[in-house]
Amino acid sequence: MRNQGKSNRGVGNSRSFLALPLVLWSLVNGVVSLPGSVADLGHRFAETVRPFLENYCLDCHDQETRKADLDLAAFRSLETVVNDQAHWELVLERLREGDMPPQKAKPPPSLEARQDVIAWIETLREQETQKQAGNPGPVPARRLSNAE
Repeated sequence: MRNQGKSNRGVGNSRSFLALPLVLWSLVNGVVSLPGSVADLGHRFAETVRPFLENYCLDCHDQETRKADLDLAAFRSLETVVNDQAHWELVLERLREGDMPPQKAKPPPSLEARQDVIAWIETLREQETQKQAGNPGPVPARRLSNAE
C-alpha cells in the first residue's frame, strides 16, 4: 500500500512535467503572453499610455511648449521609453503625487486611467530591472600596485 502512494505522487509530478513544454511553446510562439512581456508592454503602450499622453500631457509637454523641459511627444514607442527611463521616473512621480495632469486639464483623467499608466510604468521598471539583474555595468580595469 505504501508503494502505491509513492507511485501516485510520481504520476502527478510527471503530468506537470509533461505540461511544461506545452506552456513554453505557447509563450515562445505568442499564443500566451505574460503580463510583463515585451509584446504586452508594447501593446499596452499603444492602447493605453500613448492615448493618455495625447489627451492629457502633450498640450504642455510637446516639442514647442516643453514645460519643465519635458517633451513627451518624442515617446512614440516602447523602445523610446526604455531608452530614456529617467524622464519616465519623473512622470511616474508626478502621476503618483497627483500633480499631473493638473486639475485644470479638460477633461481630467479618470482615476482608473491614471492608475493604468502608473501600473504600466511600474511593470516596465520591474521588467528592465530583471533584465539588468546580475549585470554590474562597466567594470573599470583594476589599477596595478607599485609592486605589480
